[in-house]
Amino acid sequence: MSRFCETVRSPRGALSRESCSVGQPMDALEIAFICLSALGGFIAIGYLVRTSRKARSQRPVIAAEEILFQESFASGRSLKNLFTRAGGANNCLRLVITKELLLVTSWFPFSLISPHSDLEHVIPRGTILSVEPYSAFRRKGLQLAYTDAKGESHSLQLFPRDLNGFLRALGFPQGERGGD
Repeated sequence: MSRFCETVRSPRGALSRESCSVGQPMDALEIAFICLSALGGFIAIGYLVRTSRKARSQRPVIAAEEILFQESFASGRSLKNLFTRAGGANNCLRLVITKELLLVTSWFPFSLISPHSDLEHVIPRGTILSVEPYSAFRRKGLQLAYTDAKGESHSLQLFPRDLNGFLRALGFPQGERGGD
């Protein structure tokens, strides 16, 4: 009977193992590594789903009649820290404007990571501090600053496809700088 793997002596005299052919039973270390990797993956996915559900539960329910502007495939990023500045969302942000608020969110599966990239925001319109024109790499957008309920300041760079419609719905005609 032939063996799939054989232990051989290296030129230095130490024992080593040749590469095994397909079909070789795995040893306990390999099985433990695969199990721990799978467990880590399940924990990470569970954490992403949990934070996504928490962010989703904080979104208000908006009736279709209340919507002044809606765009389903905008781009943008948060300016919270280096990670969120480097990241962002490209053509997967959803922007909704009503008389009372601006909602910034994303679609599934991107909604799993949007809370971690600081792209889940429910912004009361009265808390918007400024809306400034912004362009990057020949894309026109805006930089929006607002304060949250805790009094903390936040800044977002948004690139809606219909920039003029977005600004009109917010009450800032094109070319006019924000300020409440």
